[in-house]
Amino acid sequence: MTTTAIAVFITTLIGIAVWVAFIFKYRKHWAYAVIPLSYLIHVLLLYTSSTLHLLVPLDLNTWSNAVRLHGVLLVVIMGMLTITGRWKWTLRY
Repeated sequence: MTTTAIAVFITTLIGIAVWVAFIFKYRKHWAYAVIPLSYLIHVLLLYTSSTLHLLVPLDLNTWSNAVRLHGVLLVVIMGMLTITGRWKWTLRY
């Protein structure tokens, strides 16, 4: 496992922990965490399977492209929600 892969793996674990903490702190707003958690779990599974050599290289390449597409789709969807005003950015306590 390269240094970059280790850094991505650790950062992904930290990101998951942050969003899980967010869910516990703001239980009413758990839906805000679904989008980033889905992406972080997707990345974590990719790096775990890559480290454990569970898939052949072609499958890993395909999965890597799927993770990139997942990230792009999330950015596009968030932009669309922001433009249409259907996303509320303020949390009410």
